[in-house]
Amino acid sequence: MPSFRHNDLIFITERKKILINDIVVFDICVNRFIVKRVQYISRNFITVKGDNPKLESSICDSDINKRSVVGTVVIIIRTKMINFLGYKFLVPTKISLP
Repeated sequence: MPSFRHNDLIFITERKKILINDIVVFDICVNRFIVKRVQYISRNFITVKGDNPKLESSICDSDINKRSVVGTVVIIIRTKMINFLGYKFLVPTKISLP
């Protein structure tokens, strides 16, 4: 089952040392961010995997330069969308740690 759902909010922090199973955010192109779990670490690269076994990602199982990692996920806020007076709001429903 995926760790994240549509409209989830995440907080990230910079971390000098990336660990296996960390959930990282990395920039593969200018302002195009990807969130994946670390599967393997070498000196300059990491390999990532997705948490959703039903969905393949072309970025998985390829080497990603550690310098492209923006941060590590530290808090996940599950939200739901509500409509109120014609406006849409994200309302927190659950806060968790990865």
